[in-house]
Amino acid sequence: MEIIIRFTAYNAACKKHGGTTAKAIPPDIYVLGGSGDTLEYWKNGASVALSNPAGTATYVSAMAVANNSVYVSGGGNQFNPQFFGQLWTQVAANPMQTAQLQDTAGNTAGILTNAIFADGTGNVYVAGTIQYLGTTGIPYTTPTATYPISGTVATYWENGKAVNLPGIGLLVGGGLTTAQHGDYVSGIFVSGGDVYVSGGSHQYENDSLPTYQFAEYWKNGVSTNLTNGLIDSTTGGYATSYPTTTGIFVSGSGLADR
Repeated sequence: MEIIIRFTAYNAACKKHGGTTAKAIPPDIYVLGGSGDTLEYWKNGASVALSNPAGTATYVSAMAVANNSVYVSGGGNQFNPQFFGQLWTQVAANPMQTAQLQDTAGNTAGILTNAIFADGTGNVYVAGTIQYLGTTGIPYTTPTATYPISGTVATYWENGKAVNLPGIGLLVGGGLTTAQHGDYVSGIFVSGGDVYVSGGSHQYENDSLPTYQFAEYWKNGVSTNLTNGLIDSTTGGYATSYPTTTGIFVSGSGLADR
């Protein structure tokens, strides 16, 4: 569950105006979760059920609140094991809207969501992964190369449009002849128009060597390996650490550098 608190500042020195005492406005507290088969969030203790007419969404992953609008990411397994990603949007007092996320080819299967961000101007960003099964011709952007892929690919959606992120993970060996990925994402943040996603990748040298795990983040689709030098998979042997990420935050807009 996530708790989002809105703080309102006031001047304690100006206590009286027209014979009354100024008071702080209490914060709105949002809690995301569920009760049994019902997915919901609570605002100041009052339950708000998330619309799920087909009854197929089975989890919620993150929540964002901006300008009195609520955004929730989640999903389910409508056609197990073909998972799908879901976005709930409730703008101000308008009715709640739901939408299933799609991959770059317009498919809804194999999508898991992990994080969400709303910038306050109506733009919503969801981060997660897409599972491509078997050898597929779905374009994979690095950002220009196109080739068959399979495995789990880190992805974010900007206002519903999918952007695949280049991963470090690569599984080769045995009878496999296609690029395979074991990527994950853990958080997303937007600052100064730049999109930052935290996550990582698993890498296998071949079927007989151990798994190497990498921590990384992407800025506008460009990856930075946080574990570069810590694990050198080219030397073989056993990995001594398995670094992982859990979230990301950016301080400042970076506009001064533009």
